[in-house]
Amino acid sequence: MKLSRNTIIVIVFIVLSLGIAAYFFLGRDTEDDAVVTQSSVGSTAEILFINLASQIQSIEFDDELLLDPRFTKLIDIRVVVVPEAEGRRDPFAELGAR
Repeated sequence: MKLSRNTIIVIVFIVLSLGIAAYFFLGRDTEDDAVVTQSSVGSTAEILFINLASQIQSIEFDDELLLDPRFTKLIDIRVVVVPEAEGRRDPFAELGAR
């Protein structure tokens, strides 16, 4: 089976992309995040904010709502909006003015 040059480039690109994504998402530990101390430049309010922000846990969403029969029975009621003719350039100008 002979692969074309474009196919090989696409495969290499996909493998590199997956490797980079895995490094960023799986390679980092949240315990290794740096905590700002008093020796850093900044006010005490900034230091307190950064320390509190580093302790925030990731947000998790309960997706059971999407499986609820009341949600699955919803219907799409999109309405097509028909464009209308544009009015005057300056609606507050006198009637004979351009």
